[in-house]
Amino acid sequence: MSQGHGRAAKIWIVLAVLIAIAIGVEVRDRSTQQATSVPAGPSMLMPAPIDEMSAIEIAYDNNLHRFARDDQGMWFYHGVHAGAQANHEHVPDPAMSDKIAASLSALGRARIERQLDPIEGDPFGVTRPVMIIIVFLPDRTESAMQYAVGDLAPDDLSRYVQVVSSKQVLTIPHYQIQNLIDLITAVSAQPAPESASAS
Repeated sequence: MSQGHGRAAKIWIVLAVLIAIAIGVEVRDRSTQQATSVPAGPSMLMPAPIDEMSAIEIAYDNNLHRFARDDQGMWFYHGVHAGAQANHEHVPDPAMSDKIAASLSALGRARIERQLDPIEGDPFGVTRPVMIIIVFLPDRTESAMQYAVGDLAPDDLSRYVQVVSSKQVLTIPHYQIQNLIDLITAVSAQPAPESASAS
């Protein structure tokens, strides 16, 4: 009888350990999923998750770069076109679309590090920004938010950012802005798309 009770106790212990492991894996998976799909909130820079945005325009180095999504949700680089190129069709390149999505998704997860009080003058460089980010939501012609990106902070790790029409200056990780610069460099190196009417 004692051997039977001992065997039953061991079985219950093994079951308890397996249940604990299963719960731990589920909790880990949920936290990972939440980390990869961060909703908008007071601590987030963006006004909405990146999947809810239709386009992002970035003014940088005297050029306007437009990233938009097609009807299937694939990102493509629109760039700045004039004349006969203005109405050409875009066929997203899957590899470049993935690269754009990865960079913009990282921006969508950007967290506000600090909120700084306004200071007389422009010690943060936001009135002469190095970059302007303009965010668009679906079915809206006006932008949902605009950001002026200022100087690199003295620690070389943060960037000063100001929501246009707000006086408060924020800091976000500098690598978020560097990611966008790297993305612009990558898409600008691609050959310009041809007009759909070209023969």
